[in-house]
Amino acid sequence: MRKIRLVLLGVLCAGLLVCGIGTGVTLAEVSTFSYGGQQLLESAQNRTQSLTVTLDLPESTVYLEDMLYGWGSDNRLMDVSRLEVSSDIPAGTLRLDATYDSAGPELAVWTDSWAEGNQEWVHVSWQAADDLALLFSCKDQLLSDLRDRRVTSYVPAELREMVITVNPADADRISLL
Repeated sequence: MRKIRLVLLGVLCAGLLVCGIGTGVTLAEVSTFSYGGQQLLESAQNRTQSLTVTLDLPESTVYLEDMLYGWGSDNRLMDVSRLEVSSDIPAGTLRLDATYDSAGPELAVWTDSWAEGNQEWVHVSWQAADDLALLFSCKDQLLSDLRDRRVTSYVPAELREMVITVNPADADRISLL
């Protein structure tokens, strides 16, 4: 019985030694990695999209809220947007014409309104239909970066430009946040 315990103790010590060596080698390898910053996915394609928003409250202040930050993009809505006035747009309507690079996600818009505060909020965000397809679209890029000993934050979509077109009667109501 004593002999079996000594054999098992030897196996345990050998296992701990092998685990310690493996941990040391892994830490040495990982410590050589560098951070590559944020990078748009290579599979991203240039897209354009036009969205029309009907405003609910006739004399409200309209706030366009940027909900794009969740994807890690540096381009904020207020930095790449411009407001244009056109009589071709019906009163009480916004038209958002966006140009962006995307590996899958599309722009989505939803609205909230508060009659008591006379405010309307237009939220602009990214909407991805299939997260698994997005993962597989960056798989090769991830493996290539790992071979180069680099870790990168991948951005699946990046807004390039947004033109917000409104009727002249609504131009003073619009505010970008």
